[in-house]
Amino acid sequence: MEHNFVAAEGSLTPWRRNPESIRTGLIAWCAEKLKGATLVALDIPQGGMANETALFSLDRGQGAERFVARMAPLPASPYQTFPVYDLELQRRCIDLLSRETDAPVPRVLQVEQDPAWVGSPFMVMSFIEGRAPLDNPPYIFTGWLLEASAAERRHLQERSVEMLARIHRITADRHDLGFFNQERWGASPLEQAFAYQRWLYDWAREGGRYPLVERMLDALARTLPENRDAVLTWGDARIGNILYRGFDPVAILDWEMAGVGPAEVDVGWMVFFHRMFQDMAERFGYPGLPDFMRPEDVVRVYEQTSGRTLQDLGWYQLFAAARFSILSIRTGLRSIAYGEAQRPDDPDDLLISRSLFERMLADHERQGCGQA
Repeated sequence: MEHNFVAAEGSLTPWRRNPESIRTGLIAWCAEKLKGATLVALDIPQGGMANETALFSLDRGQGAERFVARMAPLPASPYQTFPVYDLELQRRCIDLLSRETDAPVPRVLQVEQDPAWVGSPFMVMSFIEGRAPLDNPPYIFTGWLLEASAAERRHLQERSVEMLARIHRITADRHDLGFFNQERWGASPLEQAFAYQRWLYDWAREGGRYPLVERMLDALARTLPENRDAVLTWGDARIGNILYRGFDPVAILDWEMAGVGPAEVDVGWMVFFHRMFQDMAERFGYPGLPDFMRPEDVVRVYEQTSGRTLQDLGWYQLFAAARFSILSIRTGLRSIAYGEAQRPDDPDDLLISRSLFERMLADHERQGCGQA
């Protein structure tokens, strides 16, 4: 079975495999693994920087059911976002949340490790109807969230933060999180998470140097908080990875960045991501949503819901900026490899929102790791 790259004009991800190879592979897989099931519809959305997704419907004699296949990158795909794309680990996170919390997650039907079907392993999950805030272009420029009322956005914000607190009910002292195998990176979960990001930077840069990233990592290392909290961290905790019906969360998606660490890792990422989008809006002369996802509002709802007291959120926001910068290196190098971008003279110009990161770093160096 052949799996070709397709550089379709206008594609957000020209490193994708041939859609027909996905169709052929899933039809064959269904016939072999799901006896009596017929694939009756297939849609392959654009977007998604780390993996590919196929939406498909199966008829098993009782009407069509909708499913999602989340496919690991093809082995030959250049500049993959992550060094390992562990679908089994993602399944374990989803199953743990489904079993131990009321956080809404899809049902995992199967993880197929044999790459023969579609060129790489894939995970099949139940389809959940819902809508996610836009990433490209970001929701601060257009879309249903921007058009919503302030009260509707506040409702979405509060329900989303409450859901994050529900995820963090999974803790290392009450649940087995040993499958993350983080201990080799350091003594505490935060030390482990930080050491992994330093290693990830060395992997991501492929011999290049990005002085701003190195300065952020050095500043974070000098001010590493004393926090030994250990919860299941979502890793990519943002509203773009949540499906909503109306303004209520109905599904939590995307677990490839999950780990174990302090709750502040996720809260800082959630706050940072909107801060980055808001900064984009202001740089292009748009008002954005300045009253949305403000740190003080997020912290208030999170602490009320979880009973935890968050500390050093300024440090965790800069940590989020450093983590995102490392991902930007990979996506930027991939765009250069496919001729979609030119290599900048200054390596730091490859980083999305460089000016914001520089301001965040300057603030951190003035204030330490407080609530910046």
